[in-house]
Amino acid sequence: MDIYNLTREELIVELQTLQNANEELLRQVDDFRNLIEISPVVINDITQRRAVQQQLRESEERYKALHDASFGGIAIHDKGKIIECNQGLTDISGFAYDELIGMDGLLLIAPVTRELVYTNIVSGYEKPYEATGIRKNGEIYPLRLEARNVPYKGKIVRTVEFRDITESKLMQSELQKIEWLLKPRGVPDEYYEPVYGDITRLNSGGLIKKALGENYLKNIVNDFMVLLETSCAVYERNGDYAIGVFSSGWCKFMDNSSFELCKTKDLNKALCSGEWLCHESCWTDASQKAMDKGEPVDIQCNGGIHLYAVPVFSDDVVIGAINFGYGNPPQEFSTLQMLAKRYNVDADHLLQIAREYKTRPPYIIDLAKKRLESAAELIGLIVQRNLAQQELTLAKDKAEESDRLKSAFLANMSHEIRTPMNGILGFAELLKEPELDGNQQQEYIRIIEKSGARMLNIINNIIDISKIEAGLIQLNVRETNINDQLRFVYTCLKPEAEAKGIQLLVNTPLVCEEPILKTDTEKVYAVLTNLVKNAIKYSHSGTIEIGYSVIADNDRSILELYVKDEGIGIPIERQEAVFERFVQADIADTMARQGAGLGLSISKAYVALMGGEIWLESVEGEGSTFYFTLPFQQTTTN
Repeated sequence: MDIYNLTREELIVELQTLQNANEELLRQVDDFRNLIEISPVVINDITQRRAVQQQLRESEERYKALHDASFGGIAIHDKGKIIECNQGLTDISGFAYDELIGMDGLLLIAPVTRELVYTNIVSGYEKPYEATGIRKNGEIYPLRLEARNVPYKGKIVRTVEFRDITESKLMQSELQKIEWLLKPRGVPDEYYEPVYGDITRLNSGGLIKKALGENYLKNIVNDFMVLLETSCAVYERNGDYAIGVFSSGWCKFMDNSSFELCKTKDLNKALCSGEWLCHESCWTDASQKAMDKGEPVDIQCNGGIHLYAVPVFSDDVVIGAINFGYGNPPQEFSTLQMLAKRYNVDADHLLQIAREYKTRPPYIIDLAKKRLESAAELIGLIVQRNLAQQELTLAKDKAEESDRLKSAFLANMSHEIRTPMNGILGFAELLKEPELDGNQQQEYIRIIEKSGARMLNIINNIIDISKIEAGLIQLNVRETNINDQLRFVYTCLKPEAEAKGIQLLVNTPLVCEEPILKTDTEKVYAVLTNLVKNAIKYSHSGTIEIGYSVIADNDRSILELYVKDEGIGIPIERQEAVFERFVQADIADTMARQGAGLGLSISKAYVALMGGEIWLESVEGEGSTFYFTLPFQQTTTN
């Protein structure tokens, strides 16, 4: 029967049933004892002697009948040697009758209580008492003994009743558990606030704390703290507190006293000082070891009691630990003096607190440990569910964003493809006019070529982004002169910039020493071209500068290239989005420029393939600067 799932009314009924059964058992023992009692007889003459002898014979016969019928074990021993026994003793001990006869009766007693039984034999002790028996197979069991000096076959011997009280002990244990669970108790609604304040506010990881919340954690902790009323802590994987509860006078006093040893009110400094003895036991000695081992740890803590710590798993990964304190504080004054010296407190005060501590039965501690393990499992499941929910929400947001971007991309692409296609088809039709002069024909052909180039660029971008998504882009690494690259981009795009009234500048600081780097020349050109074309597209006037600088990073150098414009700028909330596929900074606005929104995404992928990073700095209305880095090992050419 699982008594912990019974209601209060059912517990009371069970208690009464067990009490009645126990009383009936004791009554049967008393009846049996009364039957084997032999009253003292005073023998004054032969007649009386014969009457006594007859009485003895009848008593022996009656005793033998009761002896054999007894449900317990009966042994008659003379000076410790068993001279007679019943079937009950063979059943209890596991020894055969022939093995028992002549055996030293103390061999039926476990060593732990053998001295006690021997003392009672020598003193003629005749009251019932408990001892520990040992069976032939070595099994230890609880035993109730009662002995009498009785006449047997013309001499005084000692008869002993062996009663296996395993079942009675279990009944008694169940009664005690029921009585304990029926007692009103509980952790106060207002949790104890340590003198140093709420240490959980330092929680930086917050995986457990965020997933469960303070109130839910307290509800979980309550399940076993109601049994122990000591202390409990839940830790994140990095050692941050998710919750810390102290409800016993001993744990409160020792924790506050050890905090005072840190000589600082700064919690971070105190935690790192190594002087916070209770924290060191709770975290370093117990919880951290439990996480490292991946299994429960049971230690004696600095504060004189015990700590039981259990790791918290989420999807087979250790994410934290939970522990509680248990056990009686030391009562020996010498031990208390040692603790008092270590914690810098008064030993007499410690003794007073130790004596006020409410002792918990072992079975309550075992129950609390099981509930602690269940709490660890529950915390892990809640965190796992919370993480799964976050992943689902993130996936949903990404899917919605991707859908939105693709829809915008398709709408944009429709416009982008239709515009050059209309130019090609429209001006191809106009070329059929017979009255066109040579200049008009050349202008129409130029427009058709420009529209075709624009169409080809769109198709190439779509192919490139498809290859990037499929992981098919390969690097063609060779020596590249970065000055030549910048000059080539400058030469190619200068006319386009000047057509809008924009001055294009180039900055190549390494003039004498030609900067050679090993990279993919075509991809560097593609990134620079895209960045400069974007700068031209989103600028109305001013200057655009392209250049680079060499930056030392530990034991290596990095080439940091940039394209700086004085254009419309990018709002801060859109600066990360511009590197995403199918996105323009103002794609949601009516002022969106021409383009598929793939250039920066392709540039970001190319830079990453070449081992660099890309980012931007921008102020709306003032302009933007795009940066990207490439690994650089400087060499010179003559």
